[in-house]
Amino acid sequence: MSNGQYEEFFTNDTVVQIGSVMFNTVTNEVVAFLETETVYSEATLRPEVISRFLSPDPLEKQYPEFSPYQYAGNSPIKFIDLDGLEPADPQKLKTSAKAGIELATAFKTKQFAGDQQRAACNIGLQGSVKGFTDKDYFSGQKAKAIYEGLKSGKYSDFEKITDIKVPSGSKGKISEYLKPLQDLANEGYFVVGATTTPKGDFHVVNFVPGEMEQAIDDQATKVRETQCAACGKVPQVMDTGNQGNFPSTPMTRVSGRETIANMEFFIYNPKKETEYKKLLPQKDNDEKK
Repeated sequence: MSNGQYEEFFTNDTVVQIGSVMFNTVTNEVVAFLETETVYSEATLRPEVISRFLSPDPLEKQYPEFSPYQYAGNSPIKFIDLDGLEPADPQKLKTSAKAGIELATAFKTKQFAGDQQRAACNIGLQGSVKGFTDKDYFSGQKAKAIYEGLKSGKYSDFEKITDIKVPSGSKGKISEYLKPLQDLANEGYFVVGATTTPKGDFHVVNFVPGEMEQAIDDQATKVRETQCAACGKVPQVMDTGNQGNFPSTPMTRVSGRETIANMEFFIYNPKKETEYKKLLPQKDNDEKK
């Protein structure tokens, strides 16, 4: 279990199958009997054979205080377990969003002219991702550079989510396409939405935990013509664009329905895990004739 750090010996180590028995080549003893005409599997072995670990805990050096049997860092009320390896804090997205708001607010209070003073979605995202990862992924980058860097794979710790697409010609409610993004945020995953408009404007946001809310009605708020209540419910995002600073707001407030159709989504996934894909739409393997 110490991966060679300490001298160890296991009674049931080096077990091989010989006929209908499991034989230990170190102790020269039969340690288990298999049922007649069965194969080597956990279902046919005795508990003393299958109860031992087959390899060291891969995070033993990182978390020496944890038993291999722990769940969610022994704090299941505060933490969740995303992949069976280490605890994750679902509230960390909210605290990192506050860090983004604080950084953008400080930026906007400075004496900048024109769009620099109003639009700071890139600054908010920089603060939020640093609060979540403790790394300066997008430091000094404008929204355009972040968008192009994510698309090109420059930021290798971010993986493009290819299973969520909003049809560009969609009419009415789009919540069926966007719900997985809210689910990912609620499970503690850091997801970025990046888009560009026909006018050449770029915009970036990140999703935060919460309940999907009704899209902004443009007639009531006079924000943008492309935003309307007919979109249905949409996920919550942290955004510091030119409409203001929002630690949690429906994504259509600053993106708009037509812009969402062109938005691409990226998940922070430095370990290249696949567990998050369980929350995405499952592809239908049946071919339509």
